[in-house]
Amino acid sequence: MLYNSVEIPETCNVLKLLLIPYLVPTKTQIKTNKNLWKPSLVESAAAFVVHVTNLTGLEAELEKRGKNIYNMVQLFSLL
Repeated sequence: MLYNSVEIPETCNVLKLLLIPYLVPTKTQIKTNKNLWKPSLVESAAAFVVHVTNLTGLEAELEKRGKNIYNMVQLFSLL
């Protein structure tokens, strides 16, 4: 198994956290005018954990996610 080969406990814990969205997928469905949309596993995993190295990176990531959400809302309002 992968985590048995990792000797650093902190690394093992990080790997476990990163696997949670894949082991317990979301059941959320967003209803649009005519359709139902469910986030993919990749989208769920990206929303679960944010990896940044400094506060500037965090601000940039939050701004990027805000723009993505805005674009998604605009797209669904057209459907």
